[in-house]
Amino acid sequence: MGLHSSSHRSVAILINDTRSAEGFTLIEVLVTLVVLSVGLLGLAGLQGGSLQSNRSAYLRTQASVLAYDLIDRMRSNPGASYADFSTDSAPESGDCQGSAKTCTAAQLAKYDKASWAAEVARLLPGGAGSVGKGTGDIEQVVIKWTGLDGEMEMSVPISL
Repeated sequence: MGLHSSSHRSVAILINDTRSAEGFTLIEVLVTLVVLSVGLLGLAGLQGGSLQSNRSAYLRTQASVLAYDLIDRMRSNPGASYADFSTDSAPESGDCQGSAKTCTAAQLAKYDKASWAAEVARLLPGGAGSVGKGTGDIEQVVIKWTGLDGEMEMSVPISL
């Protein structure tokens, strides 16, 4: 009889242990889901920040390309004045396109200013540009645009 009653206790203990382990497993799964959800939200936040940084770098690159585009135009047309030019007061585009066209330096400068102002407005949100006189024979090409961090500005000095 002593041997028989101890085996009943062992079976009862095993049954109680199995019931408590079932509930504990469910809690573990719920905690794991919460931790996983928090981790995925963190990854989504990092991805969003990465996209914003990418956009900002893209706009800065566009501004740099535009600044050097105008500098190249200025250097290729040394007989014309580009000083004190602003996209706010850009002239109407002249007709200097095509291989059969012959333009004076002033007409080409007018065309360059108009087409460059249109490109600045097209490629940069809230884009504006200007050429100002620096010290000596140095001129400044300044480009401004609206980025995700507010108003951005790039200034490139040029010696002609």
